[in-house]
Amino acid sequence: MIISGAKVNPFLIRQNAGRFFSVHLAAFVKALFIFKYNFMVKNMLKMVGALMCLMICLSVSAQEKKQDVTKYAGSWTFSAPEAPYGYQDGTVVLEAAGEGKLAGIFIVDNYAYKAEFKETENGFAGSLDVDGYPTDIVLTLKDGKPEAVAYAGGITINILLTAND
Repeated sequence: MIISGAKVNPFLIRQNAGRFFSVHLAAFVKALFIFKYNFMVKNMLKMVGALMCLMICLSVSAQEKKQDVTKYAGSWTFSAPEAPYGYQDGTVVLEAAGEGKLAGIFIVDNYAYKAEFKETENGFAGSLDVDGYPTDIVLTLKDGKPEAVAYAGGITINILLTAND
């Protein structure tokens, strides 16, 4: 066999072909490893980016869930038609008492009951003692106006709040 005017031993061609094949196979495997490594790195970067976006979204939504204390603060007239006699009407004054807290004074007839409310997921919750009975009160916003529900002795009492001018 003559290539470019020179005689070439076919045995050497086979030997060089094997060497050529092994060198190119090694290069192919190396390229495949680098591709796989780059692919893994790119996927890892995408995953880290997605997790960062998720964390940012969660922090933004957590800030939105904070209750606006100013919507609850003020002087309100309350009426609770389902309450026992003598506790159906009165006045409540709510004031901000720090971050995520409200202080309330309920005035019924000539008695004042003090309550502290802490922020919950849906509004504010607190408890007070009415003539020896523990009463839990939950304040929520409905259509931008505060509403209250009292839980006392297994009884649920809806409380309507009207702003005093």
